[in-house]
Amino acid sequence: MVLGSEGNIEILRHGSDVPETRRDFLLDRIASIMASNWHFTQRHWSREDSPFHEDYGLVFASANAEIVGYSIYKRLVLDGTPALYRAGAAVAVSHQRYGFYRMMSQAMLTTEWSARPGVEKMYLAWRTRNPIIWAANARLCKAVVPSILEAQVDAKLQDVCLRLARQLYPECPIEPPAMIMRNVYEHLTYIYQPYDHFVSPISAWYADVVPNPSDAVFSVGTVQKLVADESSPEAST
Repeated sequence: MVLGSEGNIEILRHGSDVPETRRDFLLDRIASIMASNWHFTQRHWSREDSPFHEDYGLVFASANAEIVGYSIYKRLVLDGTPALYRAGAAVAVSHQRYGFYRMMSQAMLTTEWSARPGVEKMYLAWRTRNPIIWAANARLCKAVVPSILEAQVDAKLQDVCLRLARQLYPECPIEPPAMIMRNVYEHLTYIYQPYDHFVSPISAWYADVVPNPSDAVFSVGTVQKLVADESSPEAST
């Protein structure tokens, strides 16, 4: 399926539908986009650890017929409520700040809402140490845990966050209320630091709470169908 005003967003709802002949090409493009953002000691997605499964969705952003961004997500269900976990996403440094991440997010949500016509609420989960990515996902949600910008904590959503984290990463401890996972990005180092803690309060929180570049924050938000439908795919991140 191809979405977007110029056909620059492609979404494959089931990773298992990707033709065998195209899989190595997509893995190479993902690795290339990652390499523009990070130094890494091991390939994050490979034939052995691939997204080409029934419960994974893949979104690709293109410019001038070249894939410049990807977003990989996994579908789960918690107590009857659908959940989407953003298992990996990046935009090539040369194409950042053009709204590609936002458009991929919108394509994911639009596609998943269309597949569930009777559902009004989903959980959106992500793990990152990038405050820009944290904010981009939080803007899609009605409520978020951890509540970096709010003093009040949603206890029910906090429980959902802990349970989803343990379902996805049963061997990885998580530390509430900040929902820190330690040493999960030992193999990744940013080429360009993605924030200035003197400018953004979210960046300041990250700099204070998770200064170790190997640590990350696991987050969950509640997404209402109305929010997804009103989001503009042309909005920038």
